[in-house]
Amino acid sequence: EVSVCQCAAELSTGKLLPGQEEVDEWQSVHTGVPVFVLDTGEGLRPRQLQVVLADNDTAFPLWQNRICYLSNYTSMTASEHSFFLSESLSMKAKLTFKDDDEAAKFHSWFKDATSDPNDELWKVSSKKNAKKKISKHKRSKLDKNAISSPCNFAHITRIEIFSEQLKRQFRHSMADEPTGDAPAMADFRPRLPTS
Repeated sequence: EVSVCQCAAELSTGKLLPGQEEVDEWQSVHTGVPVFVLDTGEGLRPRQLQVVLADNDTAFPLWQNRICYLSNYTSMTASEHSFFLSESLSMKAKLTFKDDDEAAKFHSWFKDATSDPNDELWKVSSKKNAKKKISKHKRSKLDKNAISSPCNFAHITRIEIFSEQLKRQFRHSMADEPTGDAPAMADFRPRLPTS
């Protein structure tokens, strides 16, 4: 699932000093369109939520961060949302939206998507659970009959050096007249089958 904010926002980051609850100094990083990307966890991929800042013109991601149970994504004011970065709990990010109504809609989507307290998004990940999930999805071996034959494939078993078709195809790489250093074509013998 994807939720794209209908206005631009400025992304800023800041470091929390020990004993502080709020960042003193924010540094502007990018300006773009905020997007929530919820991976539903079907197949082998884990269920996860990411906040992405996309370029306004190209939609390429400028910045992204995974939202987890430690992120504490909150609405600070009508136009500002903040959260802890997934790679460091001493760093916070802040989105300053250009439109208060769009900021409220964006936060509302987040609350709806994360309303279930038993959701996998809020669970501490473990390698043991990941291995169990992967083992459930192991595929059985395929039979030879289930695989189609190759398309546009020609099996070459022998090349005749004096073949006219070969000469036409490789005319540009074959010398017309033998030079003094190179042996003449008549000196070459085609390879005979060994079996």
